Amino acid sequence: MKLSLMNKVVNTLTAHRSSPLAAAFAEKWFSEVDSIKYIRASANFVFQVKANGKSYILRFNSVLEKDIRLIEDEIAVLRYLLENGLNVSVPVKSQANRYLEIVKTELGVFTVVLFEKANGQVFEVDQIDDERTVTWGSKLGELHCLLKKVPQDIANSRLSYKVLLEFIKQYISEYEQFLLQEYQALSASLKKIPIDNDNFGLIHFDFDIDNILWNDRDITIIDFDDMVKLWFGADILFAVRSLFYNKPLDLNNQKLKLFIQGYKRKTSFDEEMLNHFPDFLRLHRLFFIASLRRSLDIKDTSNYPEWIGRLTAKIKQNYINSSIEDIKAGRLTVR
Repeated sequence: MKLSLMNKVVNTLTAHRSSPLAAAFAEKWFSEVDSIKYIRASANFVFQVKANGKSYILRFNSVLEKDIRLIEDEIAVLRYLLENGLNVSVPVKSQANRYLEIVKTELGVFTVVLFEKANGQVFEVDQIDDERTVTWGSKLGELHCLLKKVPQDIANSRLSYKVLLEFIKQYISEYEQFLLQEYQALSASLKKIPIDNDNFGLIHFDFDIDNILWNDRDITIIDFDDMVKLWFGADILFAVRSLFYNKPLDLNNQKLKLFIQGYKRKTSFDEEMLNHFPDFLRLHRLFFIASLRRSLDIKDTSNYPEWIGRLTAKIKQNYINSSIEDIKAGRLTVR
């Protein structure tokens, strides 16, 4: 998300972390609400809404940030998964009987969706024992097993790795030869990876520990808005990357092995894909750099709130620059 947009919406927050903008969107679903509270702004704006004795998650964004068709298909995938017994975010229809509302405001046009607030606990990766790690992997295997059968008109609308590469290329300067070389080498490597119906398809893209909620030993999966078409092995790597934060990728990591063990209980896994995990991480790293560069659309932060300047500096130093230094040094470190 561009920081200029984030600033506009965050500026609507009240002292109690509510927002008249979010309240106006919530009116599409409820005649009146008990409370609305800001949770975060990252890829989307997220608020918790309490109404009729229940809690909900209100998610919205500018139409300039994501194609409307992608959100419609996200809802279609969630409904398909729910119909097939998987615990995922439950979308809620508005009073106009629509899952997606498109709302024009003074700040622009926004896409708005509402979900039932899923119950469950989020664990840090170092809190996940071996049994839970196997369960975590098993749940991704179960998800992939269902996604392999998702209606093709839905799956085909999602972005593929070729589109991700095109996006990345936009945010590499012609003067950054080391990044161009990394981009070209990665593009060539990805073209060599086999593609078939059993190893490539619709994936979650962010099955990270932050996007799964634990209910005892079961899991509810949330945040499907970044789904793309990639190798299923890439989704495994993206899921467990938190095992390697600020460390090199280690394919002999015991928890990675346990995760894959659980995964194979639900669907097939070609062990050859392990050899491509470094390329999947390189793709994720370049996409991460490009996405963050896109977000930094405020060149002079002096006329903005202090938090914009602090966030800009943090993004540049802690994420973009550190990732670029890793590329220059030939390190495959997870950031």
